[in-house]
Amino acid sequence: MSNNIPKILRITNMKWHDQDKSKDKLPSEVQLQWVNEKWDNIQVMRWLNDHFNASLKELSINQLDDVESKSESG
Repeated sequence: MSNNIPKILRITNMKWHDQDKSKDKLPSEVQLQWVNEKWDNIQVMRWLNDHFNASLKELSINQLDDVESKSESG
């Protein structure tokens, strides 16, 4: 069995620097499939900053059930 089972991360309370000045609507909540079993807030924040081309100042992250267990149960 692989140690790299994708995880679903629920990211909430996303607060962005200069959100009022942004032309694009930046999310306050997203769900993200993370391919590595291990993650930390810094890694996730960096990925989100790159993805949205904006800078987060804070967020909350909760790990949900992994992708495989969801597909097996439903």
